[in-house]
Amino acid sequence: MRHLPIDELKARYPIARAWQDEGLPGEPNRICRSPFPDSHKNGDATPSFSVYENGQRWKDFATDEGGDVIDFLRKAHGGTVIEAMDLIRERLGEPAFDPTLAAKARQAPAQRAPAPVAREPRKVPARPMPPDTGREWRDGNSWLRLDRASQIACDTWRGWPFGTTAAVAGLGLMAYPELRGSGRPRSWAFLVQSPRKGGWEGVGFHARHVSPSGGRAYWEFKPKGTQALPFVLGHFSGARLIVVAEGQWDAITFAAAAGWLAHERAWREWATVVGVRGATSWRGFVDAYTRHWPAAARVLVLPDGDEAGARWWQGEAPFVRAMANLSARVAVLPIEAGSTEKDFNELHKAKPFSEDGIRDLIVHAGLMNAKGEIV
Repeated sequence: MRHLPIDELKARYPIARAWQDEGLPGEPNRICRSPFPDSHKNGDATPSFSVYENGQRWKDFATDEGGDVIDFLRKAHGGTVIEAMDLIRERLGEPAFDPTLAAKARQAPAQRAPAPVAREPRKVPARPMPPDTGREWRDGNSWLRLDRASQIACDTWRGWPFGTTAAVAGLGLMAYPELRGSGRPRSWAFLVQSPRKGGWEGVGFHARHVSPSGGRAYWEFKPKGTQALPFVLGHFSGARLIVVAEGQWDAITFAAAAGWLAHERAWREWATVVGVRGATSWRGFVDAYTRHWPAAARVLVLPDGDEAGARWWQGEAPFVRAMANLSARVAVLPIEAGSTEKDFNELHKAKPFSEDGIRDLIVHAGLMNAKGEIV
């Protein structure tokens, strides 16, 4: 059985039901007596408790506590966010979340294992992209920055909040070039970044082509021979949380759903989101970025729900093992077996993640506490 998303769990289990199931005194209302009178010096003689947003949020003005139904249950019981969510699942008749896979991935030896020896990256141009490629990229990036219709079309297609494509193009990481001599319409394209001390340098781009005859889309690197280095959002070497997904689309989807692309000051300085360009290109990612890896980073891995994605974390799991060797903690959140959605972007399109949902996802993985601190 497929697990309900965290947002849906909370929607199906409002605070009024939790209040009743806990056998707490009084009744929830816009203004009511606190169900936790022992927290008040005077037993909450003057009502100071509020349940609002259609029963989804609560606030105790006397103690300055509040939150959602998960916070409410933790107030009633103590315990962790995961324990509160498991209690909700039990009361709704849903299967409990199985943390075994994530727990196995998070297991770290008492002493950090030595990092694998990094091989020199192959096929990475020593210089910036060639002039012709550079012109194609700049023209395509300028087009996308200015063409509102193309921005809206991409946001709608991928299920992103409006303004996401414009934000990524504004960072110089996405373009919509017309590739000269190809005979094809414009292609969505993403910059290929070669890591440098303190940042990165654009060495080419990765273009998604659609056949004029309507055949299956395919990808091409420009210039030819450019290594499949990952797509990176945020400042990698300074990050405390590294989110790794397969592909540029999934990486942007995660960042956009988290609200980190909403405006120029929205990005979290402690986070970076990486899109590995194909499940098998993770070795190039490790090779190129080991020397830039931030100390004591936490890693959240979001594999695709196909056979290639399963190899990231099942069996010998060389990719997750490599992440564990480099990082303080690693968590894997695989797509449910049997799901019709095969990657993070499809999951988001089927039922969009909210900013709170992304936060809960990171908390549930054991990489962030309820206060929003990386742990």
